[in-house]
Amino acid sequence: MSRIVFVGAYGLHSQGDDAALLNMWDALRARLKHVEGYVITRHAVERPYEKYGLHSVQNIEYDSKSESVGRWFRGLNYADDHSILDALTEIVASSDLMVIGAGNAYVDTVIDMFRGPLPYYTLMAMLARMTGVPYMLYGVTVGPLNTEYGRRLTYLSADLAAAVTVRDSLSAEWFRELGYKGEITKVPDPVLGLSPVQSGAVRYARSREGGLRIGVSVRDIRGSVGSERNEELQAELAAVVRSAVERLGATVLFFPQCTYPHGNAWEDDRVVARAIADRLGDLAGIELIEDDLSVGECLELYGDLDAAVCMRLHANVYAAIQGVPSIAIDNNTKVAAFMEWLCAGERVVGVDRLEPGDVLDGLQAVLEDRETISQDVRKRVEHGRQEVQRYADIASTLVSRTEA
Repeated sequence: MSRIVFVGAYGLHSQGDDAALLNMWDALRARLKHVEGYVITRHAVERPYEKYGLHSVQNIEYDSKSESVGRWFRGLNYADDHSILDALTEIVASSDLMVIGAGNAYVDTVIDMFRGPLPYYTLMAMLARMTGVPYMLYGVTVGPLNTEYGRRLTYLSADLAAAVTVRDSLSAEWFRELGYKGEITKVPDPVLGLSPVQSGAVRYARSREGGLRIGVSVRDIRGSVGSERNEELQAELAAVVRSAVERLGATVLFFPQCTYPHGNAWEDDRVVARAIADRLGDLAGIELIEDDLSVGECLELYGDLDAAVCMRLHANVYAAIQGVPSIAIDNNTKVAAFMEWLCAGERVVGVDRLEPGDVLDGLQAVLEDRETISQDVRKRVEHGRQEVQRYADIASTLVSRTEA
């Protein structure tokens, strides 16, 4: 029995991270005869990954931000109970491969000596190497790196890895700038490996008679643009939704891609959607999806849309998988990078000042040419689906070497 350990931003109710995990897990199960998977996750007591056939193992992060203030990871502080470190060491040591990623693993925000995402990933990488277990960096994004400590940790993680894979050219450039001289494999976003879902089990409101269905994915970005601009953006998005309902006769559904309940309230996309809906008063024709959707459920709902307006990267990816044209709001370089890969760079709108009229014009343009755009998107995604198989090819090769 092969054992794979997954380390990433898991347990955060994030569609993007969970979808990347599910894609790798399904691909490895198809390649390896007997395999079991363990997800090192926050809030393991909730058993969030058993529904995907994976075991949940508690990581060294605290359950809440308030518990972590002034402290390093659990087990690393004076007088801490070290049993959590012993349990992690046992799981890792008995494994054939550790998979670190995918996504924004190497960004040095919220960083201390042993606190924050980047030190966490590096500590897990060192635990793998100390126990003789190879690890791969799985479709990671690197940067920005603003501290020397962050740069050194990122270099170390790459230098000790058995394989380094990234999902964008800028991340490869970061590794080279840090002095990493090993092989770097660039592969598209791993979530593209998911197959379209059309089971007919959509549970939400249908469009009004003869009307359109437009999905909206929103997120709070006060951490990068400030609270004032974040408020302005919500007002601009509300204007977009109002225009879609009143001028296009559309039904607008707000799709949550992240529903984390244990952090700041604004980390939950449903909270952001409610704030925008409050600006619309009693406007008919909008629906807020409040459920904590599985990857498959959320993906299927995108397939029932005519178009989408998406802030989150993986909202754009989900829409593309289902052949739905999206207008991407570029709040992070990875969003624009994906749309460029999709050959849809003209459908990217800057976040500095969102002009509702421009967004509506973009929606009208894609709706008028929806069939052609949908065919082009599906072809591009199918190409990407074949490319992302390389992630699992690399992982399964590393497992075979370990077993040999």
